[in-house]
Amino acid sequence: MRLCVDCDKPARPRVGQRGPHPKRCQECHDRYHADRLATVKQRVRTSPPMPRSCCICGTEVPPSRSKRAATCSPECQKTRILRYSRSYYKANPDAWRLSHVARRYGLSAEEYARLVDTAGDRCAICREPQQGKSLAVDHHHDTGVVRGLLCQNCNIMIGMARENPEILRQGAEYLISTAERYTRENPIC
Repeated sequence: MRLCVDCDKPARPRVGQRGPHPKRCQECHDRYHADRLATVKQRVRTSPPMPRSCCICGTEVPPSRSKRAATCSPECQKTRILRYSRSYYKANPDAWRLSHVARRYGLSAEEYARLVDTAGDRCAICREPQQGKSLAVDHHHDTGVVRGLLCQNCNIMIGMARENPEILRQGAEYLISTAERYTRENPIC
């Protein structure tokens, strides 16, 4: 049996203890840990907080800010978030696009991929190929239902017509009727 390093009494293992025999008896063990805890608490109370500097402007972070805050003010926090989001967007444009589509239109990555495969990288209206460009997600503004993928020009055309098929029909009729009358050889003015 081992003897206590402080008082030379037998140091018996405590109930449920595993591993090697203890260095101290129960009384000395309790006293040692109580003294150690008191010194740690004293050190924490008396030591001044470490000064932290703002990661944006370099000024000292006031103690009133959260202990985890890396910035000195809400303005610097906004700048930090903006810098991070810009760098993330530049590094991961496809992931950003998918998260944008999910947030805005409620489409999962699989549903969006299915739409892109169905469209075949072509606009649903003009059928122009859109290699290297992302197609806009066309949706009904009142119901939010996704209708398909359009190129930027066709998406703007539908928006300018206020999603009214009658306006688009009248515009098509106007273009057809004036195409024969007004040409370069026979201008209006």
